[in-house]
Amino acid sequence: QRLRSAHAARAPWYAHLTALLPPELPGLFKLDRLLWLGGLRRLQGQPLPVTLPEGVALTYLARGAYNTARAVVFVALLFELPVHALLLHLFIKDPGELLVIHVLGAIAVLYTLAWVLGDRWHIGEGRHVMTAEALHLRVGVRVEGTLPLAAIARVEPVDLLLPTWRHRHGVARSETLVVTPFDKPNCVLVLHRDAQVDILLHQVTTRLPQYVFLYLDRPALLAANVDRLRPTVSMPC
Repeated sequence: QRLRSAHAARAPWYAHLTALLPPELPGLFKLDRLLWLGGLRRLQGQPLPVTLPEGVALTYLARGAYNTARAVVFVALLFELPVHALLLHLFIKDPGELLVIHVLGAIAVLYTLAWVLGDRWHIGEGRHVMTAEALHLRVGVRVEGTLPLAAIARVEPVDLLLPTWRHRHGVARSETLVVTPFDKPNCVLVLHRDAQVDILLHQVTTRLPQYVFLYLDRPALLAANVDRLRPTVSMPC
């Protein structure tokens, strides 16, 4: 179907080639490119352009552990190369093999550093935004999308681990999506069964399942605003 759409749109040859690939593969390449660009802009001190609309800010960095986890990664990378070099010299004596392994280790460290810096730059202030009509979901370039408030049936708190929550509610894993930079979710959006909302997940267009789990600094703020605005919106016919 994607190949027929590309042909009907008279797309260039590379679009036809992309249409033959699993959608996750081009999405991964695009995600990789965006994270590298974000890492470069982070090092250059460039500000993140504001693309979210004005509305109720639903933040997820102030009370979460994302920044702590990022600091742990940086410390681990700082010690990775010297420890790596010391241990390799104990087990590998061939200079050629050592050089290859050192180069591969350095590339892995550089790649990880670029992704962590890029992810942090794209996340920016770390917030979703709710307007009178929609909830704008944003976790950097990992998750981007607009969820109409009319598609939301209710908001529920989550105080269990996801496997336990799914088992207790009889929900399959395929019916859930986790939208959080690092922390375990503390609330869930339950969508109407007939809601059809697509978002970008890891740069791949993905249909939202019925249960969308979020981590928020103030989950009660989301529930209060959904309840307040629900009378003003309705599901389209």
